[in-house]
Amino acid sequence: MKIENYLISLDKPTLNRFEQFISSKYFNQDSQLIELFNFILKKKSNTKLTYSDLLFRMKWSKSKLAKKGNSLLALYIDFIVNEHLKKNSPTLDLLKYQALKNALTPNSYELKKLKEKIEYQNFESGENIAISYVYAKSLINEQKSYPSLNKLQNMILSKASKIAKYESQTLDLNIAFFAHMGYEYEVLNIHNESNSILLWLLKKITNLFKNELPLDHIFHCLVMISDHQLIPSKHIKDSLDYLLNYATADLNRGKLNLYPIIYKLYKFGLNSRLLDVTLSDYRNIAYVSCKAKEFNWALKFVEEYKSSLPIDQQESAYSFTKARTQWYAKDYDAVIETLRNVEYEDILYNLQTRSYLLTCYYELDEDEALDSLIKSFKVYLRRKRNVSVKRKDAYYGFTSVIDHLMKCRERSDPKRIAKARELLKENPSIPNQDWLLEKIEELETSLGVKRPDADSE
Repeated sequence: MKIENYLISLDKPTLNRFEQFISSKYFNQDSQLIELFNFILKKKSNTKLTYSDLLFRMKWSKSKLAKKGNSLLALYIDFIVNEHLKKNSPTLDLLKYQALKNALTPNSYELKKLKEKIEYQNFESGENIAISYVYAKSLINEQKSYPSLNKLQNMILSKASKIAKYESQTLDLNIAFFAHMGYEYEVLNIHNESNSILLWLLKKITNLFKNELPLDHIFHCLVMISDHQLIPSKHIKDSLDYLLNYATADLNRGKLNLYPIIYKLYKFGLNSRLLDVTLSDYRNIAYVSCKAKEFNWALKFVEEYKSSLPIDQQESAYSFTKARTQWYAKDYDAVIETLRNVEYEDILYNLQTRSYLLTCYYELDEDEALDSLIKSFKVYLRRKRNVSVKRKDAYYGFTSVIDHLMKCRERSDPKRIAKARELLKENPSIPNQDWLLEKIEELETSLGVKRPDADSE
């Protein structure tokens, strides 16, 4: 139960204030929520207790327990807002807040004045999100339809964007998510599977942030609400897919710092059982995890999800993905062992695995094996008629560059380095460019060769 995770994480003073909060009829008229709260605290200290004990004692059904859990969670969110207001708001704002909370039918003049405050002040702190939340709840309590509801939605979102941009306060952004989602569900009564409120919200925030979407904040919000029982799992999945596509598009535009957050999104999707792992996903998830330097997790994933692959492609995809993961982890002996005696029907697998083996032999100073594979690789490229000219040129270039590096290392010949750099410059399609450049720079350093770009640094 989500509320249990929140309660057990609170320090004792905060827990005591929350207990006072829910014990007050001013904020809570349901005494059974106090029973649930007390039971959760007892359960924390007595591991033998289960929710079955509470169901038996209270004569509740499981569905009723779930509803009570959601109600207690809603009170917890109100408590966060209240704490935030007490900490940050002027006394007058807090009094207005309390007046609205206390009124089943808020005073129209006070409501109008607060509405004006919300709509016309400068929104620069978490206080404003809290006030918007309260205002939305007051409209719910009043049970009236206002033409300005859409405006209120946009105000909450615009304030969330300002806070995330200028203050980076995750708590405030979380409040915005909760406030807006609660508002949508309760006021607009959208409960159907086909209309994802969460996805709508993400798209609105994406539009507000343009190219500055704080993916880390959004990810934590998604995790925080993922097991909120009011929200269909389809909505969570739609939102996860949207964030993955958004982050991947940014990654393809050169934002290489996004690998860790894409890894987190994939991991969250797998742990929440929201992703069906296709052959393409299998390779991509392992690759992204390697780029995020999560090698142990990547290897575990490769093993655990092997069975999800199509039978006719299972062994080839598994061995290639495992070898590539080991290569990124710089476990070159393991790569050679994984690829030993493996022959792929797929041309691309064959080309890529041969290039990985060449790099492994180079890293392990196995020059004899390296020289032999360079020669056999060139023969393989000549014989394969179903490989495009462009791809052949790229792999011919790769073998030539690594051949120059090997001979430079053998003979301490700086001219070989210059030739290797020239080949890379002439053909940007040569694979494993980052690795080749790293090896070139290592040789330049060891031989005291001045790099071509050294003057510009």
